[in-house]
Amino acid sequence: LPLLQVPSPLLPSTLTTVTITSPSLKSTILSNLRTNTPTYIAAYSGPPTWPRVGVLLQVHSIGPGNMLPSGLSDPSDPSEAGDDGDLTVLAVTHRRLTVESDGGDVEHWPPNIEPSEGLEALKAEVMRSLRELMEEDEVVRGAVRSFGMRQGGDVDLAKLCDFTAGLLGLEDEDVDKILTKGVEERGEVVLVGLRRKVEAERARSDIKKRIDDKVGEGNRRYVLEQMLKEIKEELGMEKDAKKEAVATFEEKVEALDGELRKRADEELTKLRGLQSGTQDWSVSKTYLEVLTTLPTQASEQRDDLARAAKALDDTHFGMARAKLRVLEILASRSSGRVVLLTGPPGTGKTSLARGIASATGRSFGRIQAGGMSDAAELKGHRRTYVGAMPGKIVQCLRKGEVTNPVILVDEVDKLGHGARGDPRAVLLEAFDPEQNGEFKDDYLDAGVDLSGVLFVCTANDESAIPQPLLDRMDVVRVDGYTMEEKVKIAKDHIVPSLAAEEGFDITPDAIEYICRWYNREAGVRGMKRSLETVFRRMRLAKKLEEQGGKVEGVERKHDGWTVGVEDLEAYLGRPVYEADRLYETTGHGVVAGLAWSSVGGSLLYIESQKVEKSETGKGGGLKVTGQLGDVMKESSTIALTNARRILKTYQPGNDFFDANDVHLHVPAGATPKDGPSAGITMTTSLLSLALDRPVRPDLAMTGEVSLTGRVLKIGGLKEKVLAARRAGVSCLVVPEDNRGDWEELEDEVRPPSPRRGYAYACARNPPHPTSTNSPTPHRSLRGWKCTLQESFPRSSRWRSWRRTSSRPLGLESEKKIQILLVVILK
Repeated sequence: LPLLQVPSPLLPSTLTTVTITSPSLKSTILSNLRTNTPTYIAAYSGPPTWPRVGVLLQVHSIGPGNMLPSGLSDPSDPSEAGDDGDLTVLAVTHRRLTVESDGGDVEHWPPNIEPSEGLEALKAEVMRSLRELMEEDEVVRGAVRSFGMRQGGDVDLAKLCDFTAGLLGLEDEDVDKILTKGVEERGEVVLVGLRRKVEAERARSDIKKRIDDKVGEGNRRYVLEQMLKEIKEELGMEKDAKKEAVATFEEKVEALDGELRKRADEELTKLRGLQSGTQDWSVSKTYLEVLTTLPTQASEQRDDLARAAKALDDTHFGMARAKLRVLEILASRSSGRVVLLTGPPGTGKTSLARGIASATGRSFGRIQAGGMSDAAELKGHRRTYVGAMPGKIVQCLRKGEVTNPVILVDEVDKLGHGARGDPRAVLLEAFDPEQNGEFKDDYLDAGVDLSGVLFVCTANDESAIPQPLLDRMDVVRVDGYTMEEKVKIAKDHIVPSLAAEEGFDITPDAIEYICRWYNREAGVRGMKRSLETVFRRMRLAKKLEEQGGKVEGVERKHDGWTVGVEDLEAYLGRPVYEADRLYETTGHGVVAGLAWSSVGGSLLYIESQKVEKSETGKGGGLKVTGQLGDVMKESSTIALTNARRILKTYQPGNDFFDANDVHLHVPAGATPKDGPSAGITMTTSLLSLALDRPVRPDLAMTGEVSLTGRVLKIGGLKEKVLAARRAGVSCLVVPEDNRGDWEELEDEVRPPSPRRGYAYACARNPPHPTSTNSPTPHRSLRGWKCTLQESFPRSSRWRSWRRTSSRPLGLESEKKIQILLVVILK
């Protein structure tokens, strides 16, 4: 017999297709088919190791490629098959045979098997499992019926195993066992495969049944809903959602004009062609809802500025200068204004913005800008994104329902920027009066008129705002509160709201004690939290007293629930601040400076100590610590240069800076510090150390010094003065160039007379020594000594110095500055 190696094992009594690649075998098959001579082939699988078990294969017909004839009784014409390429034949497998060698020697297996009780029992079990599989699988049921018809009567176990194995699609390893093993082992392999197949089909049937039940219930519900919908529409009880939505939008679109009307018409045309309930329908419907709810009318603005001033006074205590600036802006009646309220936290900037809206009768919207780093939050998302929405500016317009609301942009100095754009660039467009008439929102893809909007921004640090953005704003500075103002705010506003007619109260002395020893910040937020804690503790004590309990240290007094100074430690714990200043008595090289930050002013001490033996063997070195920024590090170097020059000029024999290194430190090393206002403080500290003379303990100073000795103007004067007053400073040194800022301070901040216990010193730049109007050095020295006064009289000295304040400096001026710094030493 010719041999044929097939890729996978073949079982007896099956119909299969095989591909013939051998030219000689193809020629034999074609020749036999032309003469109607049967062709038998010994087919085996696997490597050609001898002997090998296979099956006897009988060729019935051929077909071009993989296309087979429709039946076995009418084979296709072999004359149509060519000799080139592979030959695909349809064949029937018969009994097993053993291929002895590649020479074609085969041994046929006996066709009949001796029956036994064990084989009969195994056959019965296989038949039972096959019947169970027929109940679950229709394909198996049809194949078994066809097999039974072909076999006629009783079927032996060997043929049954061969047929069943073909149905199960066993692995090649199990098929090989069916071919090579005895009948009993074949039956066991088939029985295991049948049981697995039955369990798998049952699981599949259960899953299919559950799914069909769910689908059937859903279809039933859908049909009933559609029937109900049709009935309601027929009776006029319900309208078509799509028709109703389109009709509503058609009516609203009439109120739009310009580019918004064009966009709305395009989207409405698209909506008419969409099926309601789809995702595209929802996107278009949402877009039209946004477009048609944009305001087209402005609210009537109140012109009664006296009423606006009264409204601001009723809701905000103090802030006279800030409220005056706001009224000036409102009086201008120009559209598209941008107001920046800048000042420390807790000073009422946000509530002042609400007060502006209330005073002018406009609607109010708020945008929280702190931490915002995505430009799309302000400008909107493009509609290509899932869940796109308009920007916060357009959302505020929709919420306010007018074209001229007051929109608060809170914490504008804390805007971020990242990979998704820069929100500050969006604000540039929104705040620019030349551009905001056609502000482009990416979601709307159309221009929105913002020219009537009054933007009110708040910030703690004005320097953190980009200069192009700051140029578009009217800056209104909201400074910190004095002690008297904080006590007044607490008595008139905070305490009445917390007491709530429950018989609770707190004395004015206790309020002042809280402001002085617990909360020294520029605003009132911390003070309000402390007062809330006091009243919560009183409320708890009262409830527990009614129930027979008690809060330790908190009890009712004979005059009711009133908190005094002596009770505060039981409510708030030990005071946060134990003393007014870090140093009650300053030593050599210790001077108090004044610093400004976004949370207000603060007292900042400069400490200097000498290091006698330098690591280099020479003096003159300077070591700076305290986590200082680059500006303060440069100020320390300039201060050392000025101090060395001044010391050499007036005490030529003093070689302190040549013989010693100096260590300059600013306490609270964990807090970063920087700023251009510590020059005169550092210079004074170094001179105090070199002269071995301490400064006054109640003195504080602020001002920058240039390399040539000029005292420069500083900023944040009010915050620094308030910080000095909170710390109990009674003598203050400020640059002469800040005289105008000093005179603009309120009387509550700047004491008007020496009887208030407040002195000042003014550091200014004396006239050039070559000037013909320059006084003699002796008179100049006396003039500098006279700068330490007990009040601010406008004397002839101030007038004569003011005439020459802009002249350049020389050596003589350096001497005079040195005299100023030495005079304040005690």
